[in-house]
Amino acid sequence: MTKMIHLTQLERDELSKNLDEKQKQFIDEYLIRGRKTVFANVLAKGKAGGVEEIEIEKVANQWELQDFIDAGPGWRKNPKLFCECGRALRYQYIVLNKETKELKKFGINHFEEHVGIPPQLVKEIIKGIEVIDYERDEILVKINQNWNLIGEGIAIPEELDIPKDIEQHLEYSVPLLDRQITRLKTIITEYNKMKESERLKRNLAEQQSQKERKKQHLAQLREDLLQQGRFQFDLELDPALQAGILIYLEDLNRTQFLASEVCQYLIDYHGASNEKYSSGTFKIFPQVCLFLENLTKNGEIVFLGRKRGIDRLYQISG
Repeated sequence: MTKMIHLTQLERDELSKNLDEKQKQFIDEYLIRGRKTVFANVLAKGKAGGVEEIEIEKVANQWELQDFIDAGPGWRKNPKLFCECGRALRYQYIVLNKETKELKKFGINHFEEHVGIPPQLVKEIIKGIEVIDYERDEILVKINQNWNLIGEGIAIPEELDIPKDIEQHLEYSVPLLDRQITRLKTIITEYNKMKESERLKRNLAEQQSQKERKKQHLAQLREDLLQQGRFQFDLELDPALQAGILIYLEDLNRTQFLASEVCQYLIDYHGASNEKYSSGTFKIFPQVCLFLENLTKNGEIVFLGRKRGIDRLYQISG
């Protein structure tokens, strides 16, 4: 962030020499547009009751800032712009009387005298114009320092719609103001959060879709196994879940597994209940272990021992 600097007129003129035509055009238009906005907003505020002046509504409706002209550094030697009072000016404000169509031209300090704007509003207009000038100084300093987005740590995503005022700065190769940088960083942060959220949602949806496809595939395998009648119907564990365990063992890509992992697999893919005891153990755990013990007796798996309390570790034979 650039520290606020108030340039002298001489410094301002010197830095302005470094501007290319596009930058000069932008800054000139920026100064005019900014002054018009300040002028209109202050008068609108007074008209709305911010200032207790009987004539303020009439003044607000009557006057409009038409233009702002800079005579340039050599204005004293070769005066071209003048106030209504005859004084030579560096900066001239041109104000239109919308009722009489009369144009008045004067310096910033003569708003009240020539237009009849109450003094408290004149102060606000001058204060607002100073802000515009300080922002112009900020731009000039940044151009002199070769300001760029990379130096601010800003990377604008391709698909991001940025605010028009920021877009215009970049289009004319004019540095962003500090207030714009802060706003742009916030916009980019929010955009990235939104895109990340969308990515996570897509991933979750894809995972769920894959899980559903897997469940459908396993359901068919389970049905085929049930047709073969390899199950003990005297066990409490449902034959469909017994088939699920056999499928689990068939697809396992490692030799060792825990009984608790089998329980979780049955819950995820074979419709087993996920109810738990107060201890946190799945209620299907004892029935799963009984079936695994039968497979142990048949020599299909080997019991290796207990793990983490009551959990049981097995290994596939061979």
